[in-house]
Amino acid sequence: MSKPLDNTSTKAPTSVDVAAAVLNAAQLVLRLARAEVRRQHPVNLSLTQLRALDYLSANPDTSLSAAADYVGLTLPSTSVLIDGLVRRGLVARLAASGDRRRLRLRVTAAGKAALRKVLDAARAAIADRLADLAPRDRALVARAMTRIASAAAPRGHAARSHGR
Repeated sequence: MSKPLDNTSTKAPTSVDVAAAVLNAAQLVLRLARAEVRRQHPVNLSLTQLRALDYLSANPDTSLSAAADYVGLTLPSTSVLIDGLVRRGLVARLAASGDRRRLRLRVTAAGKAALRKVLDAARAAIADRLADLAPRDRALVARAMTRIASAAAPRGHAARSHGR
């Protein structure tokens, strides 16, 4: 197990130390975001549903298998997930041109609005927690998060930016 990063140390942290710090921060941020998602009762979306909506929003007309790959679920589980989003009017299933057996998935206007509402609320909750950071520290965190997102994005998937 690695030790927490220490601002007073003169020795550069190892990649394992940084990975541990990133995972710890990610867990805490996800817990905060999850709590905010739960507070959005009219939207009532799980984090997995949000990830699927986010992916479909960035990749209109994508396939079920591409969505499954991105959210990290099996095809049957992703199909159930998408079925629920379709029933709620957040996602549309469309026949692919030239092959009606193949489906394309697209976020509806209602899905985009729900995604925007939850992301805005989560962003506001996280911004509130980071409000006390000095401008220099905010710039440092922003650069680090951009680099981490780029390094962690699945192969073939661009890291998403929901900044304003």
